[in-house]
Amino acid sequence: MLGSRKNENCNELIDCEGCYGSDHLTLSDGCIDSKDCYDCTVWGVNMELDYEDCLCGDHSYSVKFSSNCWPACKDIEYSIGLVNCSDCFGCVSLKKKQYYILNKQYTKEEYFKLVEKIKKHMDDFPFIDKKGNIYKYGEFFPIEFSPFGYNNTMAIQYFNMSKEKAEESGYPWIEIPHGEYQITIKSEQLPDSCEEIKTDILKEIIECAMCKNAYRIMENELSFYKKEKLPLPNLCSECRYEIRISDRLKLELYKRQCMCFGENDSSGKYKNTVKHSHGNNKCGEEFKTGYAPDRPEIIYCEKCYQQEVY
Repeated sequence: MLGSRKNENCNELIDCEGCYGSDHLTLSDGCIDSKDCYDCTVWGVNMELDYEDCLCGDHSYSVKFSSNCWPACKDIEYSIGLVNCSDCFGCVSLKKKQYYILNKQYTKEEYFKLVEKIKKHMDDFPFIDKKGNIYKYGEFFPIEFSPFGYNNTMAIQYFNMSKEKAEESGYPWIEIPHGEYQITIKSEQLPDSCEEIKTDILKEIIECAMCKNAYRIMENELSFYKKEKLPLPNLCSECRYEIRISDRLKLELYKRQCMCFGENDSSGKYKNTVKHSHGNNKCGEEFKTGYAPDRPEIIYCEKCYQQEVY
């Protein structure tokens, strides 16, 4: 997807802009001037030569197999939560450190010699997970090390998966029980107008119209609804959040053809405002987009779109 700055020589980028020579970057809003990066998710900004990272960026260089390492981290591997560090391997929560292995400092010579020894050991004695997947040097942390359940992360919002399928794939699944509450009012009994809302509602335990779980209205929340003249929500915060998430495009790209067909789009719903460079013929330009073929939106290639907009 393109923002105000185009991506060049890139493949499979979602929510990125201004990247060069990079593949498989996702959710990297503001990923400006990042180049030669591969398999990175969330954030960015002037990354270079980063590989298999999560939550890294802000002038990082050659950060690999790491998470939440920023800003200005350089030559970092298998680390989490580093700030302004360089030449660190397998470290956690360090700030302005160099030549550290497992949070212990070494001389420059000792560091590079020991790192090479560790990498060789990782290749000779790789970690093997419960499904038999082999993790030598060069792989991100195994999913078995994750302290989170698949159902408690953003992953399930984009790639919905049942508990059985997740466990079959080797992903942990953690059920978080809801508290037991005595419902005092059902959502359909809520007032339709904000003028009818009284402060007594703050004491009520409301049943969600969708999931049937209990929720309450907070005092500041009620003040907002009254100020904006909004009715009370009939859904709990979790259901409202899931509905908002469902409106976003999924983390998947589809091969599509430009729907511009001369004077109209191929569905006949839209009439072009200007004559395009391909005249009355079908455009036929192929590209990848987050809009699935079964969605109702009219999809034009960049050139046809610009001729209509500008």
